[in-house]
Amino acid sequence: MYMSELKQKVKRCRIEKEEAKKQDQLYPPCNISWSEEDGSRVWCTKSSGGVVREWLGVPRQMYTPGQKKPLCVCVNLDKINSSQLKEYKGCPRTSTECFISDN
Repeated sequence: MYMSELKQKVKRCRIEKEEAKKQDQLYPPCNISWSEEDGSRVWCTKSSGGVVREWLGVPRQMYTPGQKKPLCVCVNLDKINSSQLKEYKGCPRTSTECFISDN
């Protein structure tokens, strides 16, 4: 009985890991830095978050149910189709880099 439960948990874990990998391909994490002078900076490259791809992307906030804070993800402007995504305030829609107020 315990072995069967363990196998089921391992199987679920593998499935969740694959789903997370797919999510990272669709919405890779942004690059993020902070300095006292500039505050927080988020930006996207073709390899942001360690996910290599053909498109550059733009930073967006991704709101996920159950999470307290949004994640910064890089989004392909040609494929934006999610109500979970929000632009950063004061950041141009097509900008690949945004400076965020820490207030």
